[in-house]
Amino acid sequence: MLAGSAVLSGIYSEVIKKIYEFLDHLPKVLRQFEKLLLRNRIFMDRTINVGPISAERAVNYGFSGPNLRAAGVDYDVRVTSPYSPMMILISLSRSEVRATPTIGFACGRKKSGKA
Repeated sequence: MLAGSAVLSGIYSEVIKKIYEFLDHLPKVLRQFEKLLLRNRIFMDRTINVGPISAERAVNYGFSGPNLRAAGVDYDVRVTSPYSPMMILISLSRSEVRATPTIGFACGRKKSGKA
């Protein structure tokens, strides 16, 4: 038996007890949030159709992701232009990629003396 394991087992049992208390309380809290968000007329009046934006305006403003799709533009950059940062690193020659302790990975740049 390791020294201090009694302390750890006491902490473990307290953590388990707190998790069960949280899980017992969670359904009640979720019902309260559901009631607030889905059945509260004031909340719904203040949040539904308060900021619609046209597809043209969304594109002009540079929207992307869910905001762009919410405006009615069926475009997902992950599908049209997939990329992987790892593939970008692999495509660089080993001489261009070096690890430095102060700036992490530097790709083809000289280390400056500035912090």
